[in-house]
Parts: sequence; structure tokens; C-alpha cells
Amino acid sequence: MLERDDIYIFDTYTAPESRSLHLAQARAAFVANYYAERGFRRSLGLVALENRAGLAVPESLGYQRIGYYSALGVGRWRLTWSKPLLQHEIPPLVRMD
Repeated sequence: MLERDDIYIFDTYTAPESRSLHLAQARAAFVANYYAERGFRRSLGLVALENRAGLAVPESLGYQRIGYYSALGVGRWRLTWSKPLLQHEIPPLVRMD
């Protein structure tokens, strides 16, 4: 789960007609600076692997991939698992207690 000094970024979108304006990079840089000034030390986000544009924005700003999450659902049954990259620790998607 997230720590007290973590932020979680989700559901960002840039309209097709505005994508050449680099608004996603500007928004991400602003959010990172805003929260860093307030003592937050880590920013986490989930991006679907097939979303190449969504992966390119954080990587262009120096963010790095720390792992992969996978999920499988059938009806009401759900299974999630994760795979850290290198020696990174990634937070669990759900708490099972």
C-alpha cells in the first residue's frame, strides 16, 4: 500500500488535438514539483503496457519502471500478482488482511 509520503498518479488523458503541445509532460512536472515541495518523496503510477504514449511521458521525465502488475478476473474471482524489476520493491495492489 502507499506510504504516508507517497502520491499515486492515475487516469491522465490528453485530447488528440492537444498531444503535440506536451501538456502531459508539463502536468507531470508540475505535480511532481508541487508534491515534492510539500514533503512527498515518491510518486507511483500504473500504466498499461500497451499504452506506449502513457509509458513515454513518465520515462521522458526520468521516472523508471520498478515492476509489473498482472491481474486476471473471471466472474467475481480475481487474482493479482506482481513482478519487481532489479532490486526494487513494489507496493502490493491490495492488502489481504
